[in-house]
Amino acid sequence: MTPRLKFKTGLQLNVRQYYIETFQSTNDLSSLSLINYGGVETISFYSPYNNNTGYRKTQLDNRIYQLSVPLGIQWDMIQGKHIGITTEASVQPTLTLNNNTYLLSADYKHYTGGSDFIRKWNVNTSVGMNLTYKHGASSWQIGPQIRYQHLPTYSNSYPIKEYLIDYGVRIGFTRQIK
Repeated sequence: MTPRLKFKTGLQLNVRQYYIETFQSTNDLSSLSLINYGGVETISFYSPYNNNTGYRKTQLDNRIYQLSVPLGIQWDMIQGKHIGITTEASVQPTLTLNNNTYLLSADYKHYTGGSDFIRKWNVNTSVGMNLTYKHGASSWQIGPQIRYQHLPTYSNSYPIKEYLIDYGVRIGFTRQIK
């Protein structure tokens, strides 16, 4: 667009991860309450994870892999011959590739696998600042990125809604197309 302001797009691989501290317990019968065509449907399941008691502490790893297409702008704050500093903002249509997630039961006491309820498509926005190294038409970037998820992680049938915000480090490689 200008020597300092650029339109930017590409592919971005995202790994979203957080841990749940819980207890390993005997297989307790629990239930999920799901919203189904305006009504509530209850699904029973056995869970070895209990929020309150158990015979040992355990940690559940919620991990989601996503592929997104950032559509955004980049402003070159400092432009050196090879080193520079840039800021950027983007909207990111996002596809969930695979996941390892857990859902909280209706009574908030147990966890069960949540892979079947993950929303396949989502929309994120991000802002970031990067230290860049340029060589010809190619550039490497590294810097902090804040990313916000605009739709709930799980489908509309799961009543507990989470809108994730990520604080992370982005490492990128770009090649300018003229």
